[in-house]
Amino acid sequence: MSIPDSDQPSLNRRSFLKTGSTLAAATVVASPSVQASTRTPSSLTEFTRPEQPTEWRNQQPGMHYRKLGATGMMVSEMVMGGIPINQENRNMVKVAMELGVNYIDTATGYGRGESETALGLLFKENPGMRDQLFLASKLSQFGGYRRSLYQDLFKTLPSEKQEAIEKRARAIVQERGVGQPGVFYRYFPNQDRELDWEYRIIAMQESYGHRIDGNGRFRKRMMDILDESLSRTGVDYYDVLFCPHGASSSNQLDEPEMLDTLAEIKKSGRARSIAVSTHTAYHQVMRKATDLPVYDVIMATYNVINQGAAEEAITYAYEQGVGLIAMKAAAAVRTHFDAFKPLPAWREQKLQTAVPGDFSVPVKAYIWVLQNPNVAAVISNMWNEDMIRENTTAVGKQVELQRV
Repeated sequence: MSIPDSDQPSLNRRSFLKTGSTLAAATVVASPSVQASTRTPSSLTEFTRPEQPTEWRNQQPGMHYRKLGATGMMVSEMVMGGIPINQENRNMVKVAMELGVNYIDTATGYGRGESETALGLLFKENPGMRDQLFLASKLSQFGGYRRSLYQDLFKTLPSEKQEAIEKRARAIVQERGVGQPGVFYRYFPNQDRELDWEYRIIAMQESYGHRIDGNGRFRKRMMDILDESLSRTGVDYYDVLFCPHGASSSNQLDEPEMLDTLAEIKKSGRARSIAVSTHTAYHQVMRKATDLPVYDVIMATYNVINQGAAEEAITYAYEQGVGLIAMKAAAAVRTHFDAFKPLPAWREQKLQTAVPGDFSVPVKAYIWVLQNPNVAAVISNMWNEDMIRENTTAVGKQVELQRV
């Protein structure tokens, strides 16, 4: 199965706002047979999304801050991605903090734990630094573990059953509009493979899900990943804990054993807020996450090329008190993956037209996102000090977006 290429220009923000309800109906609502499951874990009633007191950390002049939904956390408009952070360059975090960045986003899968290890060393070398930051991490390996269980099961099925699953998966992709123009964009290698497998899993769940879900394996795996993560960073808790990391469908959000485990983690104090991140099917994932009181924060793909599909879900989440962090803002117009080069010229042309001023292309991409008051922050993987200093110039800019 392969997701079709949908690299076509999407609606501009003004056009979207005029037709938002129509687009939402077309892209968010799936047929009853493919809606995300409505299974209710015992812990779901324990989750609430109350408004928390406003909390400041590392407030510096020149930086601008916004509230991360009902969490009360006042986060810098530019937050720092942990992919580039390693033991050799870990002091880049200090540079970002000097400029007012107060939220660091890492994950158990970044550098196979190297990013978390580097942060742990940094906190050990600089007592008190951890308390100046809002720290987020992700249970990266959980999604891969879940997928591997279904993959192993799929391999044992007769060929005719495999073919039926493939056929059903393709139908679900079509029914949900996951690969339609303006919705699906490729940002990293194997993104297609992850998405393909997620819809195979959805097609398998009705007949085979009982063999995988709810037998204690999910809880053990999640707890093991979290224990290892906290050990690497040397901290007692995360301000934001993501699970799933990179959800490709709304079905991934309400697996009862996963939610029960997240409730246990939050109750224990090892995570103050629960979050989900999503690169694909993001509009559907955001809607589902908002409707589940489990999720306090969403980090989702949002940029000048996918705005038409994302805007309505972002507004809805904001209105319900969910904190929004936009990712892949600059990845829409710049990529370091040779396989994706050259990016379609219309992307940069659209951005250049939309954002006036003498700014670099990546900075314009961040400025564009930050014009949306419903977004708390935009994340950037900043690979060196020059990048940190350049990208943080996007904060606080008020521009009149031009019609595209």
